[in-house]
Amino acid sequence: MSIVGKIAPFALGLGLIAGASMYSANAVTINLNDKVPSAGGVTLDDSDKAVSASSPVIYDLAKKAEKNSTSLLYSQSKAAINYANSRWVYYSDNHNYFTGYKRGHSNYFHRTERHGSYAAVGNKNTGIWKYVDAGKWSYSSDSGIGTFVAKYDAPYN
Repeated sequence: MSIVGKIAPFALGLGLIAGASMYSANAVTINLNDKVPSAGGVTLDDSDKAVSASSPVIYDLAKKAEKNSTSLLYSQSKAAINYANSRWVYYSDNHNYFTGYKRGHSNYFHRTERHGSYAAVGNKNTGIWKYVDAGKWSYSSDSGIGTFVAKYDAPYN
């Protein structure tokens, strides 16, 4: 057997392992209470850690939720299924650790009011608000390199 025949299976196997492991996702779910403003947001760094928020209450909730967040495999579902009166789920996935590229998602649900969510990745300020009627999830996503900003908007009272 030639040297290429001996090395090719090893290189192929190594490539499959590296290819499968270069993507990951972290999901954070925040159940919003009556102390949280009717609109807000959080900024995540390249490691998906909250670095700022629109209010101290949201920042504290985000930091607490980070401690309970789970790292998800690329192929697993990231959608929330346990609906509350108001629930915000934000996460990033498709992290390419070689290029820094990732995709950010901000999903928001409100049972009784029209509401929206926003996602932007990087410094390009091209995020888009997605608004929906009560009882539906608003799904917003963006992709790029850099920090990820996730926001929600809905009345509570």
